[in-house]
Amino acid sequence: MKNITKKWAICVFLLLAIAGFTWVGSRRVSTGPDAGTRIRNQLPVSTENYRQSFRIGLFNIHSCKGNDGHRDVGRVARCIPNLDFLALCEVRGIRFPRDTNQAETLAKHLDHGWLFAPASRRWFHKEFGNGLLTTMNVEYWQRIPLPRKHDYSFRNSVLVGLRHQEHLIHVLITHITQRDDRERRIQLGVVTRLFLSLAKPSILVGDLNTKPNDPMIRTLIEMPDTADSMSNQNAPERVDWIITRGLRTKKAAIVRNKASDHPLIWAELEVEPSGEEADK
Repeated sequence: MKNITKKWAICVFLLLAIAGFTWVGSRRVSTGPDAGTRIRNQLPVSTENYRQSFRIGLFNIHSCKGNDGHRDVGRVARCIPNLDFLALCEVRGIRFPRDTNQAETLAKHLDHGWLFAPASRRWFHKEFGNGLLTTMNVEYWQRIPLPRKHDYSFRNSVLVGLRHQEHLIHVLITHITQRDDRERRIQLGVVTRLFLSLAKPSILVGDLNTKPNDPMIRTLIEMPDTADSMSNQNAPERVDWIITRGLRTKKAAIVRNKASDHPLIWAELEVEPSGEEADK
């Protein structure tokens, strides 16, 4: 009788342990804030070929899932033109065979430096968030969680300091929720205030899940010192943005593709001259 009782106790303990492990692992939790001064595989920047401008892009890669339902990181890589900096949204971590992520895999295809900035963890690995690929010198990066009051997903912003010649350019990458409009407006307000607090030159680049006719985005891009780099593109339904302060846009383009449910957008930018430089 004692042996039977002992076996039942062991079985109950194991079942409770498995249930507890499953509950803890299945819960999606925030990764919280983080910061650093370097990114992975940061490349040495050559000063031999001086370029006044640089190209920055945004691609919501939809976890590398194309319109045909297949996930193909290589197909996403083939969509990416020659850019100096590419912000990524909807980047997924991969549990097996090791804790890697799609930003790292894309960087290997393109020979770029990379950063994965997950917003959530699940099943004991970094699950989902934003990222970047670049050949530019990153002097700092900071991961900033966004408010979460009405929506169940976790979102963040990534603030990056890029060195371009003698200029430090502040880039704010983000992906705002669309599931709950109350949350979208709260997050857009937080991101807008952070962007406007940055020293110029600065760039807001992200999937804002906000169309050009939205009053909040109109207020932002109609400010005297801000500019919508994609304003000359015929895309009234777009939700992806490159908004600048202290920079001017030389050219911009939308790259439509079948590798994601979003187009890739990019702009060639140059720093506006200061007062003394403009008078020369």
